[in-house]
This record gives sequence, C-alpha cells and structure tokens, in this order.
Amino acid sequence: MITAVDTNVVLDVLIPGQPCGESSKKLLDHHLANGKLIICEVVYAELASSFTSEKELKQFQDAARVADEATLSEQEKLRRRVAELETERDVHATAQREQAIRMAAVTAAARLGFADPEDAFALLDREAIEFDDAGTPKNVSRLLTDLLTAKPYLGAAHARPMGSADGGARAGAPTLQEQAADAESRRDWKTSISAKNRQLVEQAQKR
Repeated sequence: MITAVDTNVVLDVLIPGQPCGESSKKLLDHHLANGKLIICEVVYAELASSFTSEKELKQFQDAARVADEATLSEQEKLRRRVAELETERDVHATAQREQAIRMAAVTAAARLGFADPEDAFALLDREAIEFDDAGTPKNVSRLLTDLLTAKPYLGAAHARPMGSADGGARAGAPTLQEQAADAESRRDWKTSISAKNRQLVEQAQKR
C-alpha cells in the first residue's frame, strides 16, 4: 500500500520538540512497515518554503535522517533503504507519466481549440486514459474532444476577451518564459505552470 504524507506530519517528525512528533513518527513507521510512503510536489514545495535554499532543505533532511537512523537496527535500516529506493522509482515513474499526460493534453487542447490548456489538463478524466506499452497516453485527444463537446464554453470561441483592446500585446510586456521565471522566483508554482502551458500551446500552434 502506498501512503501519501501531508506536510504537517513531515514537519512533526523533522522538527525536534513538536507536540505530535512521537505520534506522527509512529504513524509513519506503521505505514512504512505495511507499504511505501510518498510526498507530492505540493508537499515538497511547502517544505521548501520553510528554508532559504534547496541546499539548506537537503542538509536539514540529511541531518534528520542520520538522527533517525541512529535508533534503527541494521535490518531496519536495510528495509527502510529498500523501501526508499522503491518509492523513488515509483515517484519517478508517476512524474514521467504525469508529464506525458500534460504534454499530450496541451498539444491536443491547442489543436482542438481550448481557450486554456490548463483547463483541459485539469478536467481530463485520468481514469479513462489508456497507455501504450511505452507508457504514452493514446486516447487523450478523444477524451478532450468528448470534454469539449460536453462543455463547449471551454473552447476559445467562447472565451471572454481580457485586458486592453489590443489583447494585452503591449510593447515591453514580459514574455511567457519571463512570466514563468518570475513566478518561480516568488514560489508561485500555479502561475509558473500556467505560463509554461501557454508556451507549449503557442509552440504547438506554430507547428
């Protein structure tokens, strides 16, 4: 069984003296003994926001791991390491699959005429996606066609004009790449992802 861990539980274990530290550690140990533990990108981003740099975050994680492993037997350490490697493999595979879905959705959304590719990606029925032997989504275009038929207001033809009369195309306006970089510097991941998605749509439309 794979268990997703919330930010608060991680911080309970990593920060010394937390009121729920012991109970959170027992909960994690229980689930680790019966399967695997993972954290999603959002949880990692929330953890990272507590530190001034990624290096400081890693140093904190390493120190906490060393302190924790000092209380483990060799057998427990080995079992934990195996579980960590399996979790890393699963997380990597999940991230790759999610990226493949995103690319397929953004490309198909541009071709089908969605107003916002992020809507297409967010509303895509994950349970209905089929994959080929290489792990590539193969029916995303059909699913998005069905989605656009059911919700035609998602199409570009139904989008309301926004910004100035010139559509916001003003001299000196930041590019999508610059908008994404600025959002990342402010740890605004949602805006960054949205800007990158619009970049992909523009690239797909130019092909």
